[in-house]
This record gives sequence, structure tokens and C-alpha cells, in this order.
Amino acid sequence: MSYRKLSLALQAVLIGYVTAAVAAPETLPPTHTVHIALRDLGAAGPVELRGVAGYSDLAIGSRGDEIITQARLHLRYSYSPSMLPDLSHLRISLNGEPAAALPLPRETSGHEIARDVDLNPQYFADFNHLRLQLVGHYTQDCEDPGHTSLWATISDRSELELQLRPTDLRNDLALLPAPFFDRRDSKPLVLPVVLPQTPSLETVRSAGVAASWFGLLADYRVAQFPVSDAAAVSRHALVFATNRSKPAGLVLADVSGPTIRLMDNPTVRLGKLLVFMGRDEAELRTAVLGLVLGNAVLSGSEAEVHAVTPRERLPYDSPRWLPTNRPVRFSELVNSPEALEVHGRTPDPIRLNLRLPPDLMTWRQTGLPIDLHYRYTAPIERDGSSLTVEVNDRLARVIHLRPDDDADGLQRLMVPLVPSTVLSDDQRVSLPGVQVGADNVLSLRFTMDSHVQGACRERMPDVQRSSIDPDSTIDLTGFRHYVALPNLALFANAGYPFTRLADLSQTVVVLKDGPTPPSIEAFLHLMGRFGRQTGVPAYGMRLVGASAAADQFRDADLLVLASTTDGLRSDGQTPLGITIGAGSPQLRKALAGPNGPAANVDVTAVGSVGVIEGYESPYTRHRSVVTMLATDAAARGAISQLLDSRSNAIYGDVVLVRGDSLHAYQWAPTYYVGDLPLSSRLWFAVTRHPILASLAAIVLVFVLAFIVVGALRRRAAARLQSKTTHE
Repeated sequence: MSYRKLSLALQAVLIGYVTAAVAAPETLPPTHTVHIALRDLGAAGPVELRGVAGYSDLAIGSRGDEIITQARLHLRYSYSPSMLPDLSHLRISLNGEPAAALPLPRETSGHEIARDVDLNPQYFADFNHLRLQLVGHYTQDCEDPGHTSLWATISDRSELELQLRPTDLRNDLALLPAPFFDRRDSKPLVLPVVLPQTPSLETVRSAGVAASWFGLLADYRVAQFPVSDAAAVSRHALVFATNRSKPAGLVLADVSGPTIRLMDNPTVRLGKLLVFMGRDEAELRTAVLGLVLGNAVLSGSEAEVHAVTPRERLPYDSPRWLPTNRPVRFSELVNSPEALEVHGRTPDPIRLNLRLPPDLMTWRQTGLPIDLHYRYTAPIERDGSSLTVEVNDRLARVIHLRPDDDADGLQRLMVPLVPSTVLSDDQRVSLPGVQVGADNVLSLRFTMDSHVQGACRERMPDVQRSSIDPDSTIDLTGFRHYVALPNLALFANAGYPFTRLADLSQTVVVLKDGPTPPSIEAFLHLMGRFGRQTGVPAYGMRLVGASAAADQFRDADLLVLASTTDGLRSDGQTPLGITIGAGSPQLRKALAGPNGPAANVDVTAVGSVGVIEGYESPYTRHRSVVTMLATDAAARGAISQLLDSRSNAIYGDVVLVRGDSLHAYQWAPTYYVGDLPLSSRLWFAVTRHPILASLAAIVLVFVLAFIVVGALRRRAAARLQSKTTHE
């Protein structure tokens, strides 16, 4: 090779390297930015930092299919004007690595200020802890570490800004539920669903079972499942198909049995598709059951499900409801025992979520009995140290913490857990304010006093630890299941009565034959909510069309999803009197006032109106029907938004939704569901009608008097007859 040819070859290689180096950055996927408020990181409100070293830890998750390229904390905070600026500051750290030390100058004290703190992306891991710590001092001499002048408040409007770059994951079913759901992600779950153009009701039902599983995983994050074309999917999606019916725009090979496949999204770079397939709808259902009930054994890019046999569920066996057949230990309410232990003088409260069965009979019950066992570093002398018990941010009880030399027979020493300066105490608490049929938060807040005697003499130990014993229990065994219906509050907050059986095996959902994407989205959204409320996939639910035979509606609770174009008719048989199918719903209602009907209303609604109505099933006594009617897609979206963000505002048996506003009414006849004994039912009925109870008591007195007088007369007659005989 000549020198000229060698030179040209070297130049070509060099140009190739340079071109590759220049083009490489362009081949990287684009980044996107997300903003996460502190309230989304677990802060229940503004973060309060008190004392010389008060701190708060916030959890930050990092998705497995994204890389954090840049992070910035937008802080809004205020602080005490009494602190010394030379000795006080706000310390920010990420996973133990220092990020910033913000000075606290006196001229900006007492006012909310904004500061940005850059966080090193290299310090982020899968699960991260952002620590906000106050280092505060109010004097250069001896000071009280718990002095009231030592405080700083971080606004819950502060937010974390993350710049993220998506990455590729291998096609391995063992990674599920990632990347379709990542438990480290605190944002709402939006998971598109791809269906055939004209999906059968059985195909839609299988999609609903999968949505319920992802909904229970999403839990507090809220889950939405938009129905989408394959080409419109932004990244990840679920696909449901059979050999005979496949979504348009996707090339899917036929299968020989129930199959789950994880594959690259052909239309989106770094996107994934989770494909459920079968030769028919029955095999498609088996494939979905293989995921929701057997995901722990899946691996590889494809798996064939041979058979799945779900176990029969029992009433009220939802893993997210407190059981009523045994006491529940606190260890069952947390992910780890460390969640029941805190450090410092004024630590964050210990919070426990309590989900009660929605149909608990609270009549003649004063509260929920809790056997509370706790330990704490004992104060040197009697002071204001306390354990505050709150339910849903409402005060239930304040328990004073005593020094060890003031212990009585209820206290005992618990040496194995902490040093000998720690006491144990048992306290039986009756909690008012617990809401049946709603999520409740039990907060346990330790507050420890400090002791300063003379100059620079503090008698409080440096390390203070407090904990709730995992063996503490809450006991619902004395409660019965008995409730008055219709009550849409129970449906909105707990999915009742459909969730009485966690797999919805006594629930029939009614959709239009040949459902449209908006109605399918509403159905998938509800299935996701049911999964969240019970912790069990809704594999027992039945989905039928409007033309189904009446036999399918008997001995079941009915959930009817309809729109003005679905052709469903109630023909005025319901208390609301909704007539559907004439282009707009006609609503006939006697609106109830505090003293009975206040007005009769007959309206033909041509705008965007949503209606949720509950009433007793016309097919089976003591069974329920919940009808959800929407005039258009906007009304359907408004109902979904209402259930996700304002479910506590729903009550009564009829709710009208117009945009952001709602109106609730109570009108339908009351019926009762439950297992209350006959004697208790009679007594319950008597107490609900005091006038009738008084009349019944008077009648009972007269009857008893008549019986007693008759008995006395017969006895007197017998004595006279006996006396006459002896004479």
C-alpha cells in the first residue's frame, strides 16, 4: 500500500471516529423534566423542624427505566428570628451525602424565602432519603436544646425538579410489574391499553382483571388506563389479543395457548409492550390470570400459562381491610418494625393506615379498642413528656410519660430492646373519630421534655428513643356486619357492596354490547379502584351486555355503566327515573330537603351531566345496584376525577356531577344488608323509633300487668278454695 493510500485510509478512519463521536450524543434518548411536590414525597403538610438538631426524612424513588441526569430542590421555608445566624443553618443531605448548608440570616427571618439547591445525580439510588435538618442555636452560652425559639418550617409547596433520561430494559417477565408500574415512582399511574378495534366483552373483561392488578399495585398513586391505538402509545402499554382478533398496527404471531409476552414497542424507542394472547377469549383470560396470580414464577421474554385455579374467596377477607375474626397486631400494618420506632425529642409521628370493613355495625359501640404497648427513654423526673394519639388528625388521647421511679403495676422494664432507662407501658385506648367505610390514619406522636438545671446542666439523656411495640393490637371481634343502604359514600370510598368479596365474585358489570373506548376506560378505571381498595385482583367479576338475560342479574350486585347513546333503559323504574337513549337523559327527581321533599324537578339535560345512583336491585332483595350515567366523555371524566380526588364528598343515593361541582341527595327507600341477629335487629329498630318504643313499652307494661294481675287472682282463688276444703 502506497503512502498516499495509507494516508487516505487513516483520514477515513479518523473522520469515522469524529462523526461517531459527534453523532453519539444525538442518538441518546431525549430527557424530560418532572416536578414532585413535598406532599407527594410523604409530607402530610408543612415540615416542622424543631430543636438544636430537628430533622425530617423524605423518601424519593428512582424508576428502573430512567436515569436522573439533573436534580434540583426548590425550597420555600421560614425560620425563627431568635436564632443566631453565625451558629445556625439548614442542612440538606441526600442518602447521607451533604448537598448544601443554607445560612439563616436575621434580616430574612420570619418570612418565607425561596432557595434552589442542586443535588448530585450520582448520589441517587433506587430508594433515596432526602434529609432536611435544622442546626439551630439561640445563645452562645448554655441553652435548652428543646427551646421554643428553635424552629424552621419547610413549606409543602416546595418541590423537587428531576431531569430524567429513559433507558432500555431487557425483555424479561421476571422484571414485572416494571416497567409498566414501578413501585419507586410516586406519580399517578397512567398505563395505556391497546385492544382490537371491536373488542368482545370477554376481551374487555380480561383487560379489567389486569387493570385491577395494576390498580392494587399503584395504591395511593391513583391509576388511569386510557384506551389507545398502538401507534399513539407514548412508551409502555398493555396489549390484549386473540388469534382471531388483534389490534390494528401491530404484527403479533399466532399462539398455541394462553401466552404472556414482553416485547419492544415497534413504534416507540425504548418502549415495551406486555402482550396477553390466546387462541380465543377463554385462553386470553387464562393468560391474564397467569400474570395477576402467578407473576412470581414468570421469567424470560415469553411464558405459556397452562392452567390457573383461583381459590374461592370468603366475605371480608380483603388483605387491606382489618379482619373482624381476630385481633390485628401493629406489625401487620407496617412494612418493617423500624416504622414503629422514632428518635429525638420531637420526632415525626408514627402513622398507621386503618381500613375498616365499610359495613361495620357501630351501634352501641363507643370506639375501637386498642391495646397499646409502647416504650420510651424515661425522663429523669415528672414533666410534660407525652404520647399523643390522633385519628385522622383529630385528638383522641394524650398519655403522659412517667419517670421510672414513678412507675406503677402497669409498667414493666423492657431491657432487651434498649438500655435500662427505657420503660414499657400498656394502655387500653378507645378511639373516637374513626370513620367506617373510609381510610383512616392513626398517628402516635412522642414529645419529650428537656431538663436544664442551672448553668450548662441538662439532665436529659443525649439519645432519646421511643417506639410502639409491634405486638400492640386493634380488636374488631365485637363488631357485626350490618349497614343501611343505599349509601354511595361506601361505594366511593371502599367499593362497597361489590368489594364485600375481594375478587368481586358476586358482582355483575353491565356495559353496552360492543362498548366504546370511553365506556371501556370508565370500566378499567373502576376495576383499578376496586383492586386498590381490596388488594385483590377482580378475577371473579362478570361482565355482560345490556341485552343479557335477567337470570344473569339475580343474586348479584349490579354495576351499570351507561351513556346517553348506549341504548340502556331503566324506564323510570329507579328512584331517579332516568330514561336513556333519546339523545339526552331525562332526570325526574323529588329533591329532598331537611323536612322531606323540597321540590319536584323534571329536567331534560342536554349538557355535560354525570349521575351516580344507588338503589336496591329489582331482581334480588338485599342486593344493590349502582348506576353511573354520563352524557358525554367530559361527564365520564368528571365522574372519574370525582372518585379519585373528592370521594369524601360523595354521600346519599344520588349524586349529580357537572364539571367541578356535585350535588348529593338522599331519596331512595332504605334497605339493610348484613348478619345482625334477630334480637339485635328488633332492639335496633326500637331505638331508631323512640315514640314507637315508648308506645311499645306502655303496651308491654299493660300486658305484663294483666298477666301479673291474672296470676295473682288465680293464686288467691286457689288459696280460698284450699281454705274452704280444709274447713
